[in-house]
Amino acid sequence: MTTNIIFLVIDSFRSDRFYGSDRSCKTPNIDFLIKRGLYCKNTIGGADSTGIAIGNCITGKYSFKNGINQIDLNSKTTTLFDILKNHGYSLYATIPDLTWFNHLTKNFNERDNFFCANLTQDDLTKKVGSQILKRLDNKQMKKPWFYYIHLADLHQKIIVPEDFDNKKFGSTKYDRMVSCIDDWIGKILNHIDLNNTLLVITADHGDYIPVIQEFGEISFIKKIMKKTKKYLPFLEPLGLKLFISLRDYSKKSQIKQMKKTLSKEEIRSLTPRCGKELYNEALRVPLLFVGDRIQKPVILENLVGGVDIFSTILSLVDIKHQKSELDGRDLSIIFKSKKIIEKPLYIESSNNEEFRDGFLEGIRTSKFKYLRAKEDPKKFVTLFNMDKDPNEFHNISNDEPEIIKEMEKLLHKIKNQNIMKPESDIPSEYEEKIRQELKKMGYI
Repeated sequence: MTTNIIFLVIDSFRSDRFYGSDRSCKTPNIDFLIKRGLYCKNTIGGADSTGIAIGNCITGKYSFKNGINQIDLNSKTTTLFDILKNHGYSLYATIPDLTWFNHLTKNFNERDNFFCANLTQDDLTKKVGSQILKRLDNKQMKKPWFYYIHLADLHQKIIVPEDFDNKKFGSTKYDRMVSCIDDWIGKILNHIDLNNTLLVITADHGDYIPVIQEFGEISFIKKIMKKTKKYLPFLEPLGLKLFISLRDYSKKSQIKQMKKTLSKEEIRSLTPRCGKELYNEALRVPLLFVGDRIQKPVILENLVGGVDIFSTILSLVDIKHQKSELDGRDLSIIFKSKKIIEKPLYIESSNNEEFRDGFLEGIRTSKFKYLRAKEDPKKFVTLFNMDKDPNEFHNISNDEPEIIKEMEKLLHKIKNQNIMKPESDIPSEYEEKIRQELKKMGYI
């Protein structure tokens, strides 16, 4: 019997809120699934934005090899979607109604879109959840099916439903929203059969949870924008540009004032993604495989990457593929009593208006994390000993020149063994549209 697949990506879900005893969120359904699945405890996403991270997951290759980032796509790169379709799978999706996602899934059989713009957006309780349950309920997905769900409820602007906006569900808005998402995962479980379905839950990247909950908020401008959108919709683009400018100015002003009173750790919680810093908070993500192909529950301690998802899914549904050019590995070999050998992971920060190709790149091993500027290896160099300093408080790059050399060798080895990055085939007229959407999402 061919296995159906649900690929559930929860945007911005940090791994420290998915698993572990030191959490204020309530996740009984996730806890239940971990007890019967393969949970990869130490998973690192490839970057701090959706495009690069998802590109890694669905190709098993890094961005400089697959040609996928948050603006560009490349149809010449073979994806998980392509392989599944060639093996008889029907493809379905519930995704944000954004140009990048729509191009990514243009060859799917059907897809449901939801509005996603960070200022106001559809969420699980208002629309998205019912879309998902309806698709699982109506039995119209042709078997075997692959269902890609990309949730945005944790992405920057978090709107907690009233039923979960209570301290018993978490100490922050982020934690309370995690509790709400867990409740919806329970509803999804009631609509699928894990005896013939592989459920994969992960995130594209993590996020920083600011100590100031309403950081950068300009409530009166938002109220004006909502009224303008309703009565004068043609002014919305101008209003959006004004809001983004005022929001950025407000954030800079707040940071300047808060630096006088907050600790370094508290200031770090206000770090924007896709900039000059790339801490663990933005990279560590959950990764869970559950279904009849999982022979026994396992908590995998090994360092793994989002880039390993591609091969693992295909192996779990018995599809053979060419592995020679892949950067990722098949994690399911653990069920064949084989040892998962550590492989250094390539990590990078994502592009924004200032850094078109991203600013940082580096290497992550189980012991060290090395980063430096993409354009100049001598600039913005950081090295952290993750065993002794898991919170990345002490940059030891000046004290360990030999380790820096070794990390740089690993970086060159990974990049030099790969083919040249192909050109994007997204029509040029869509690029500016994507950039405007990224601005709405708070990326640039």
